[in-house]
Amino acid sequence: MNLKVILILLLTFPFVASAQQTQTPKTSSSTKGVFLDISGGASLPLGAYTMSDATNEQSGFSNTGFTMQLGCDAMGKNNFGLGFQYTFQVNPLKNTSKDVIVTGMSVPLGSGDWTNHYIMAGPVFMKYFGKILFEAKTLIGIILATSPLFKTQDPAFNSVSSNTGTGIALGVGVGVGYPVSPTVALKLNAQYLFGNPKIDRQYGAQVIGHRDSAFVYSAPVTFDTKKVVSAFNLGLSIVIRIPG
Repeated sequence: MNLKVILILLLTFPFVASAQQTQTPKTSSSTKGVFLDISGGASLPLGAYTMSDATNEQSGFSNTGFTMQLGCDAMGKNNFGLGFQYTFQVNPLKNTSKDVIVTGMSVPLGSGDWTNHYIMAGPVFMKYFGKILFEAKTLIGIILATSPLFKTQDPAFNSVSSNTGTGIALGVGVGVGYPVSPTVALKLNAQYLFGNPKIDRQYGAQVIGHRDSAFVYSAPVTFDTKKVVSAFNLGLSIVIRIPG
């Protein structure tokens, strides 16, 4: 789905939900309960993740992309709680990377995307300042990443395989929202996400021929590729509160 369409839906949904209510009670300023968060926005790559230096093993060749996110904050007393978050992040490769050939490959990267899945949890602070809802969270979890940079090539038969990199993920974010009803709010989010996915793919010795009444074997090869994924994400979300 086009990012513009997603943002339009996010903007219009809460107003439709609010208009369907027969009465509009006063906005609650309590943060106790469960807050469901659905958001989408832009992903701006940072550091080595966006570098285009073919001689630097950390280069990620990533370009501006988009994110979609689901969150659930279980809030208790004193404005503190525990948050859970799933983030789907896509960053296309830069056009300049199409002809780059990385170590261990005989074919160029071509076109493609970084597709990252973050599953994280951590402490959340949430409080109303007047009618303004403020949220801050620190999260830790795992990242699952696929990318043309994680492809490997069988040295014996030259077949190319896709691989999924895994690693630790960290997230730090803040949000500022405004309620449009007692249970629905719109919120602007800013979040920094970091991950260090890596792959470890091995190709053992394989029969590649026969000579002098003996089999000829290829040399075993190990691919150990590590990358740093970091991005600043900006988005708009709909927050639905289930009172506790």
